Amino acid sequence: MNRNGERIREGISVEDSGKEELSAEESVNIYRKLYKYLEATLKTLEEKDKGRANELQEHLGKYKAEFIAFMVRGEGDYKQRKVQTRELFERLLSDEKFTEFLPKVPQAMVDELHSIE
Repeated sequence: MNRNGERIREGISVEDSGKEELSAEESVNIYRKLYKYLEATLKTLEEKDKGRANELQEHLGKYKAEFIAFMVRGEGDYKQRKVQTRELFERLLSDEKFTEFLPKVPQAMVDELHSIE
């Protein structure tokens, strides 16, 4: 949103590299899909080990808070925020607490995540 409260949607543009740039909305949808996948997986784990699932849910919440902070604060330009957020998700996917207990994230989701520039 801009300062007047009007919703701004960043469109898809083609850069010199030939890649299409995802809009802010599309990027956020990819992140949300990944979070929903992780949360659903934690719910399955909860049936087996409720204590461990709660611990991992709390740990995931820290990443979620950091993600929301990037999007809400709006510091830096749009591309900088996307890079910061992509790096956050890459840290999340390689976090030992999750890799030990969660199944491998589907490659299609990882590919979508890496498509964000």
